[in-house]
Parts: sequence; C-alpha cells; structure tokens
Amino acid sequence: MTASPPDRAGSTLVVATIAVLLSGLCAGSLYEVYVRGEKSVELGMELAEANQNARSGVDLVARELRSAGYGVHPATQPSILVGSQYRVTFALDRNGNNRIDRGEVITYFLDPSTGDPLVTTNPNPFDFVLRREVSADGDPLANPVSGHGEIVAFGLTQRSRDTAASRDVPLFSYRDSEGAALELKPGSESDPVGIFFGKTVSRGDLGFPPSSPRVKSVHVSMVTETKQRNLESGHYDRATVTTSVEPCGGPWSGMEVP
Repeated sequence: MTASPPDRAGSTLVVATIAVLLSGLCAGSLYEVYVRGEKSVELGMELAEANQNARSGVDLVARELRSAGYGVHPATQPSILVGSQYRVTFALDRNGNNRIDRGEVITYFLDPSTGDPLVTTNPNPFDFVLRREVSADGDPLANPVSGHGEIVAFGLTQRSRDTAASRDVPLFSYRDSEGAALELKPGSESDPVGIFFGKTVSRGDLGFPPSSPRVKSVHVSMVTETKQRNLESGHYDRATVTTSVEPCGGPWSGMEVP
C-alpha cells in the first residue's frame, strides 16, 4: 500500500520541522562555542593587561623608592616620612643641593575612592587606582588626597582570593635587618591621614630623632585582577607582582611630619 498525498505531505512537514530544529540547535551550539571562545580570548588579554599593569607600577615605585634619601645631609630626619601598608611618603634630593625643595617629597597611595572613571567603568567592584602625589606650595608633605595626583596603575584590588571582602595584601611592607615587618609591631598605629592606608611604621622605627632608622628594605606587592570573572572557575583571575627595595637611606633635613 502507498501513502496518500495528504499523508506524504504530513511526513514531509514533520521531517522539515525536525531538520529546522536540529539546524537551530547546531547553530546555537556553534554560536555558544564561538562566544565562549571570544570570552576566553578577552579574559586572556585582560589577565595579560593586569599583569603588565602591575609590573609597570611596581617598576616605577621601586625605581623612585630606591633613591629615597639620596644626597641629603645631615642626618636629622629619615628619608621615609610615612610608611603605611597602602601609602608611602619619602624624600629625595633630585637637584643635589642637599635640601628638600618643592617636588622632592613623593607619595604613592592606593586611592580609597571608587569614583574614578577608570574604576567605575570596570565591572570588578574591588578595583582601586594607585596615585603618585608630589609636594608643592601649600602641600610640602605631598599628603594623599583622593582624586588628586597622577594615576600610575589601575585595576589594583590587593586581594589574595575571591572570598576576601576587602584588600588583605599590603601594598607596602617595611622590613628590618631580620626581615620582620615593622608596621605589624605591637602598638602600630594607623596612617595619620586616615585609616584606609592601614598600619604604619612608628616614627622611631622610621628614624626620626633621636633614633636611627630600622627600615632596611621595603617589600612592594601589587595585586591586579581581570574585569570579568573566569567562565570556567567563576572567579576573578589575578596577577601578583612583588619586589624588594633597599632605599638609599641618606638622611634629609628641613621638614617635619605633623
């Protein structure tokens, strides 16, 4: 027996419908693979950018911090004026006149504000920027002010893991000759400008008179993260760049920290 024309038409319609559905599923799968591939490439580029950003920031800070206290005499005050976990202020005699002039006190600090355009356009909610402030008339100590100063690095989160609700990796750690972190000594206080900058090395350990400085090296650690979460792990990929710097240690004179 043969199928009647209406039966053949119905069978053809069913076959065509199945073919369309299968084609749609295949196209959807291929598109999903394509999108995931593009996302993976984008995340790889973001991680590379985060790593390069951290490396450039560390190199810049280390280069200047290594010269802290250069060429200044006599030994009446230290080269590092404030040493906090997320802020450092130091002096160096750029023009070699044996005193600290305008532009020769430098502060690097993690900006506590998340309102900068570089931050607000980043989907990662833990993002901060690193700023560089230079002393000027009316601000001889280059005090850190949110939104002021040159941005030298962005994408810094200073988190060790995704479960960290806030920064838990110090940007700066000040070590004595035995490698102990001076900012973590019992009785350490908060940065004089604000608690955001974390614990601070005491004035005596920094070398304010009549003591001699105990800071022998400064460990710099920058942690940056990608803007988007990793599709596979669900976490932010992060890059960590660290270095240890031994400041010149030359003392300086003519300025007092309040």
